[in-house]
Amino acid sequence: MIYDLLKIIHIISASLFIGALWGSFYFTFYFRKSLCHAYVKHIIHYDSKLSLFALLIQPISGFAMIAIQSYNPLSHWVLGTITLYAAIGCLWLVGLFQQQRLLHQLETAATVQIKPYIVGRSLVLIGSVTCLFVLYYLMIHRPA
Repeated sequence: MIYDLLKIIHIISASLFIGALWGSFYFTFYFRKSLCHAYVKHIIHYDSKLSLFALLIQPISGFAMIAIQSYNPLSHWVLGTITLYAAIGCLWLVGLFQQQRLLHQLETAATVQIKPYIVGRSLVLIGSVTCLFVLYYLMIHRPA
């Protein structure tokens, strides 16, 4: 019963994280011609809060499920998921830095070059989503 609840929490938090990544990228890309300071500030605020919540819940629920199922925490698939999780966290920090830089440009400059932001955010998004899909694969098809 506890394991099933943890699994649901784990899946929901992972979905929130990937949804926040796609959502912030989509809205920034879609509205790139009419970006205003207030809009970007809201994107950054909600994206960072939602992503941070998901990134904090993921290891807690993951390690709890590993402990309940008595999996070896040093097995290859567990170490692989931890490595991928660390890579996703680093990519998230890069994306957060890019968002803060865009916000700073909107506050200080009359014109903002959005293309470097879109290209950089695209690379972060592609890297994060690739890591997430491999991570999902490892979670679903973990070795016995």
